[in-house]
Order: sequence, then structure tokens, then C-alpha cells
Amino acid sequence: MKLFADLNISPPSHSTIILWSKKFGLYHIERNIPISDDWVIILDESIEFGNEKMLVVLGIREQDIDYNKALQYQDLECLALKISSSWKGDEIKKVLDEVKSKVGEIKYAIADMGNAIKKALAVSEISHVEDLTHKLSWIIKNIYEKDEGFIAYTKNLAHLRKAMTLSKMSHILPPNQRVHSRFMNLKPIVDWGLSIIKIYKDRTILPKEYAQKLSGIMEYKELLIELSLIVEQAIIIQKTFKNKSVSKNTIRECKSHLNKLPDRPNINMFKSEVLIYLNRIGTIKNEQISKRILCSSDILESSFGKYKSYISNNKSIGITALSLTIPAFLNDYSNKDIVLSAMENTTTNDIKYWRDNNIGDSLITRRKAVLRKVG
Repeated sequence: MKLFADLNISPPSHSTIILWSKKFGLYHIERNIPISDDWVIILDESIEFGNEKMLVVLGIREQDIDYNKALQYQDLECLALKISSSWKGDEIKKVLDEVKSKVGEIKYAIADMGNAIKKALAVSEISHVEDLTHKLSWIIKNIYEKDEGFIAYTKNLAHLRKAMTLSKMSHILPPNQRVHSRFMNLKPIVDWGLSIIKIYKDRTILPKEYAQKLSGIMEYKELLIELSLIVEQAIIIQKTFKNKSVSKNTIRECKSHLNKLPDRPNINMFKSEVLIYLNRIGTIKNEQISKRILCSSDILESSFGKYKSYISNNKSIGITALSLTIPAFLNDYSNKDIVLSAMENTTTNDIKYWRDNNIGDSLITRRKAVLRKVG
């Protein structure tokens, strides 16, 4: 702000910078946006902070999309930021109706496969493009979640991790397995298993006493090779569609890669489900008369991640007006007039009013109020 407003002041405190960020965020949520008929939106609800969740809707006009690269923060507008203890389909629909009245027609929406969001989009008659990362994870989960070999392998890794933590073998611990989004993050445990198999017989790398404890990994060789092929293919698909979008050419490119995979039951199931997904997106593309279509909500997941990092030192704080930093960092601050307008026309009382009507008291405020009563 010193640069934008030509202020001759000492460096501002962190509290002042936070206040400026909140002002800028609120300004971008509430400012008027030109009505048009080609909006593409990305929406999702965050994980719970305390007993509350954020619902965020980001948007970009189709004519402004650069299909040769992934979306950047500054490409998007924050069209809605709402907080509630839960988000049901009808409640999400109301938010979508507000967004429509604000910006115009929505061509399609990119979102995960949560039931509430699916219902809201269906009732609102907005075409739903399932987020690519979640979809691939869902496909792999359906194949391996109840697979006896996969279950046994993950249990074996958990056992080895406990047994090796305080041993001389702690430097080759198996990777920690995530409780949530496990099937989005299979690569570390697959790569570790294949590496152990490759060095198993080399006593210069793996001493005999180590090899004995790790010998059980050898029986999962075929499973790991199969999983590595699927994971590698999933990574290729994501790189292709996230960087080049969905089009006739990228669908053709993806199908070419899939056809090179070997003929195995689980791999065939993976190929079949991916092709069904691609054909469904192709149908949406044709309905919307769009030559290309986006299919990733990574940019929104990243926005949630940034907010989590801001409150990481005090997770009990829950959702506060600091959530206004999400729309704030969606802009590159290159337009001096917009920055000055946000600072001059958004007041501290505006932020308080927005907080009281959208969030109420934070978890830490409620906690202090209760403890204060008992001294």
C-alpha cells in the first residue's frame, strides 16, 4: 500500500497488512461484475474448521481462458464465499442462484463428486464436470479398496513402519500412509515397494538382517508393477488434461496412451472407467458448443491450502474474517486504481458487518467467553 498510495510511513505492522488483505478480499467479493453468458465456475466446500465449513465458488469467463496452461490465481474471480456448519444440496443451490443473479449464465461447473454438490448442480441445471483428480482417485479406489493383495500390502507397510521406527533400519522406513485421500497418493508406497524389490538381493545395499525383515515385500511384486502402471498412467492423464484442457486432440492422445497398457483385469477396468469419464466430458463439451473444456479444481484446493497455512499455528481459531484472504490473493495487484479503490471504499466496519453476518463469533472468541465466566 505504501507503493500504491504514495504513503510516507514506516513499515506497517502485520495487523495492518492483515487488515488491508481483508479489505481487498471483501472488495472483490462485493464488487459488481459484468453480466455475461459464458461463465465457468469451480466450487467446493472445505474440510471442517471446528464445526464450520467454507463454500467457495470461483469463476472465469470462457473467453478469458488460456487453454495452453493451468489456471493461475489471477485468472479467477471469487464469486461467493459462504460459511455454514454443513452444506446440503438445497443450501448450495441457493448460493448458485445468487451467483447466477450476480454474473449471468453458467456454462458448466467443475467440482468433486460430493452428493450435496452433485444434487445442487443437477437441480440448478448446470452441467457438472467431475474434477479429474478426484475421479481418477475414485476409479482406483473402486478397483483396489477391497482387493486382498492391496489390503495385505498396506497392512504390511504399517507393521514394518512400527517395527522399524527405532531400529537400525529407520532410514528406509516405508512412507507414512495418508488416512484421507489415500488413493490420490499411492505413488510413494508403490515406489518404495518397487525400490525394495530391486535392491533385495544386493547385500552391499541391503544387509542380510534387513533383507529378512523385508522379504515379505517380494510377494507383492506383481501387484506393485500393476499399480505402478496405473499410477503412471493417471499422472500422464492429469498432466495432459490439466495443462492442455479437454479437447478432441487431448482425448485422442489419452486414448493412445491407455491402449498401450497390458491386458490385465484391473488395468482393463481402469481403462474402461477412464474412457467412460472422457466420453461423458465429450458430451458436455458438445452440449455447451465449446471446443475445449476445463476439468480440474486444483486451483481451489490450493486456495484452501493457503488459508490452512495462515491458521496452522492455531487450528482452534476456526474460520474467521481471515478467510477473506482467499479472494484477496486471487489478484495480482497490478492495477493501482483497483487496489486504491478497495482500500478507500472498504471500511473496517464493512469487514465487521460481513463477519457478523457470515461467520459470527469465532471458536476462540466463544472459548474465551466461556472461560471468562469462571475466571
